[in-house]
Amino acid sequence: MSATEWNPFIRYPLASLLLAVVLGFPLWSGVTAFHWGLDPEGLLREDAVKYRIYQEAREYLPEEEEVLALDLRLGDVFTAENLERIRALSDAFLGAPDVAGVRSLTHAYFPRRDGLSVDFRPIVPDAPLKEDQVEEVRRLALSHPAIRNLMVSGDGTRALITVDFDRTFPDHDSRREFRRQVTERLQPFRDEGLEVHVMARPLVEEELTESLRRSLLVFLPVAGAVLPGVLMATLGSVRSVLLVVGVTALYLLLLPGVIAVTGLTPGMLGLVLFPLLAAIQLTLLAHLGCAYQEAVATVPHGREAVRMAVSRIGKSCLFACLTTGVGLLALTASPVASLRVFGTLGTMGVAVAFLVAFGPGAAFWCLAYRRFPARGMECAARRNARLSLVVARGACRWRWWWPAAFLVLLAASVPGLLRLETDWRLAGFLPKESSARQMLETLDRYYGGVNLLRVEFDSGTPGGIDGMDFLRGLWDVQAFVENREEVTAAYSYALLPAMLNQVWEGGDPDALVLPESQTRVRFFSALMRAQEDVLPLLGALNDETRRTAHLLVRSPDIPAGKHLESVEAVLDFALERMPAGVRVTAAEGIHTVIEADRRLVRGQINSAVLSSGGILLLLLLLWRSGRLALLGLLAAAFPVVVVLGLAGYLGVGLNSVTIMAAAIALGVAVDDAVHFITHWRDAARAGPQGALADTFR
Repeated sequence: MSATEWNPFIRYPLASLLLAVVLGFPLWSGVTAFHWGLDPEGLLREDAVKYRIYQEAREYLPEEEEVLALDLRLGDVFTAENLERIRALSDAFLGAPDVAGVRSLTHAYFPRRDGLSVDFRPIVPDAPLKEDQVEEVRRLALSHPAIRNLMVSGDGTRALITVDFDRTFPDHDSRREFRRQVTERLQPFRDEGLEVHVMARPLVEEELTESLRRSLLVFLPVAGAVLPGVLMATLGSVRSVLLVVGVTALYLLLLPGVIAVTGLTPGMLGLVLFPLLAAIQLTLLAHLGCAYQEAVATVPHGREAVRMAVSRIGKSCLFACLTTGVGLLALTASPVASLRVFGTLGTMGVAVAFLVAFGPGAAFWCLAYRRFPARGMECAARRNARLSLVVARGACRWRWWWPAAFLVLLAASVPGLLRLETDWRLAGFLPKESSARQMLETLDRYYGGVNLLRVEFDSGTPGGIDGMDFLRGLWDVQAFVENREEVTAAYSYALLPAMLNQVWEGGDPDALVLPESQTRVRFFSALMRAQEDVLPLLGALNDETRRTAHLLVRSPDIPAGKHLESVEAVLDFALERMPAGVRVTAAEGIHTVIEADRRLVRGQINSAVLSSGGILLLLLLLWRSGRLALLGLLAAAFPVVVVLGLAGYLGVGLNSVTIMAAAIALGVAVDDAVHFITHWRDAARAGPQGALADTFR
């Protein structure tokens, strides 16, 4: 008995559907409990480098705090009018609910010598400001490393205000309220013509959500308008179009329940997974509809036509699903967790798509056409046959030109492949008009960059970081880092006593060096501990016991590979220069970052090799022809090479999100290649042109 004979969904369609609904109800009910796992931290986690930077930045903040950054485009910061605008905007946020503090040029302090002591005074004196006071603020802000690029841009045209909140905003309602409060306080200044960019984690989360929502609002109506028209032109029956769309919708409702059973969370890649699986399901059902269209030319509508249709396309669809599943399953070898999840869920989704298409899908076709045959199918079938014959004739007539064109395109893709880099950009997930994206680009362009690396120097004893040998070594490491091309700024614990030494020597620019005596270092150390509240860098540059000092390295948003090279160079020099007994390490996770980058590349290669090998082996078993198996594999690999080559030409970084384009191309190519070659093998007796025409149809 053939598979179509014992398929209960064809023999007993109504009873089988009712039983499937009862048994599948727990899965359909999983829709309400489904969780995407979409969050910006999840986005950052896709790339180990940026995720570590994110974690390092968060370490300086208590868990219950958030920080808002405001960038003010002023043209010239150092005028009395603009300095007062900075003061007014800072005061506006200082009086807001849940605000713990504000840091800006007008709300920060700087040490100045007062006899035999050091006094901390505001960087910008109280209004009204005199011209010489403004010029003194300009000189200090643009020359001092603790102010330049932290509170004012290096060219003096922009100012940065940071607002500390003493609470977090974890849910959608609280983030919306946060946005409302920020907008409310900024609006009067924007009405006056002040250009302000803002960035905070709650705002980024809101903008990501809004960006996804807008994308769906564009995609869904377009898909809803185009897809039915294409299906109608192909199937020639409104009933068949409704069946294809309806069964696909049921499948998408079933998927969350299937995913919930695994306990896995799709995350950001779920936004790619669902359209991919929906496309596979639509393809299977469209094949079923076309085969049914041909079957009704020889047998009556209903069960017999469905049985013939399934017999005609069942094998090719099974082979296509098997090979697509193998390709997705190979992603589980990747070192990136999200790719492993994508591969696992994708393989399950393909299996469920096949079962739905030839189970409930076949049953719905039996019931839909049991009593009332559709009109118009014959016309569509004849039109498709004529079109297939024209394409087949063209393929045979130009059979040498097609391979030549493919080889040319393949050769043109190779230089693009060589340009591919493993990289990631958070801004790429935000729309160009997004305030957060503009803020990221502004920080990178005007404030010295958005990358931050922390290196730890463990002296071995509490208070050991105040030793002269330790400080001299740390000062030399900072100087080495500052001279690197990719570095825009470096801040170490040694900078703090050097700053106080400059103040003690009357502000002489040449006095920004380490004190020569241990006594003066101890005096400055005691002074720093007493004034910790007005020295914001202090907590970031050493631990509470003063056993470990930190070096913070700032650089632009450079590619991940170059960033990792910089880390290795800094560590090598630091290990060589620091005194014996000092343990030098990049902050926890940086070594893992380097290995993670290499593992990501190795994982991509392993996935491609495993996928190709698995598909080739499966095709050998299914077709029992090495020539056809190799041809099918090459046909599937061709679009992947072209897509990746195009990504290299366009400068698109290769990461765990963009690699999905190659995975989708591979899945679709494997599906089409297997369908085509399987049909062609069965029709080969009719001669090349006849076999091609039948296959295209």
